[in-house]
Amino acid sequence: MKQRSILFVASEADVNLPHLRHCANARRIAHQTLCLTTSRNQPCASTIIDGHGEHLLHDTLGEPIDFKRIHGVWARGWGRDMARPPPVGSFGNLAHHEWVYYASYVLDGLRHCHWVNDIAASRRNANRLTQKPLAQRFGFRVPDSLVTNVPAQAKAFLARHGRVIIKHISPGSPDSHADRALAVSLLDRGDEDLLDQVRFCPTLLQEVIDKAAEFRVTIIGDRVFCAGLESTRNEATAVDSRLWADTELTYYRAELDADANDRLVRMLRSTGLVYGAVDLILTPRNEWVFLEINPSGRWGFAEMSTGHAITEALIDELSGAGHA
Repeated sequence: MKQRSILFVASEADVNLPHLRHCANARRIAHQTLCLTTSRNQPCASTIIDGHGEHLLHDTLGEPIDFKRIHGVWARGWGRDMARPPPVGSFGNLAHHEWVYYASYVLDGLRHCHWVNDIAASRRNANRLTQKPLAQRFGFRVPDSLVTNVPAQAKAFLARHGRVIIKHISPGSPDSHADRALAVSLLDRGDEDLLDQVRFCPTLLQEVIDKAAEFRVTIIGDRVFCAGLESTRNEATAVDSRLWADTELTYYRAELDADANDRLVRMLRSTGLVYGAVDLILTPRNEWVFLEINPSGRWGFAEMSTGHAITEALIDELSGAGHA
């Protein structure tokens, strides 16, 4: 029987890649890595197209990749720089578009594979605003929210709630160097004048939710891995739990109740995603509040803190072992 092979479509800088490689090596599962990015200037785009329908290119080590031998493709945050072409008329603009079209060819050649996640599904489900009605349909409470660039509306929302959270709509991380990165901020009525600045772009404001704990729930197919954090024990994480690494806090192994578990699995399946990292709040009244689902969310920190075999489950999914 031909060995099932995995293709990791990722940058060498991706923090998750070493975990996947180590696990695949330990299980003697063949794997290769392909970096497709418009900023790349190292050889990898050598492709053979002949009468036999041969598809071949080179991985990051210069080894050939045969499309027909690939079973699973892992692509985290693939193609983020594809949407940012250099100025028109420059050589960089030409190179950018050549990479875009070549990458489209590669994706087409891998359409028979099992993707984690499908590129189109990841893009469709990366918007926090479209996720909220989805979560409500599956019975989760979502924070009362306002998206506006009208200062008067923002101030009225703050006056109604007394305290609000302000966060960005687009994906990002507070420890990122991206220009869109923004840590979650807490505003009270004394900060009203700051809301004059919302006129520059649509801004997301949310009510403050009372927390018993916060949870990162990693879902891979039907498998659910839950990690909890007592975020209210630290002033910074009480507002933005992503800042936990700079505190004394750590995630602990947890479990969802069967009903919440089932609703999350069904919700993820409805999106077309195979993998998703869901952030939840559990209130003091034992009510689950949905914050967001990240199709490309990290899992290494949750695995290291809890011992959950998340990487193993991903390799199972990519190699087909989980469906044997």
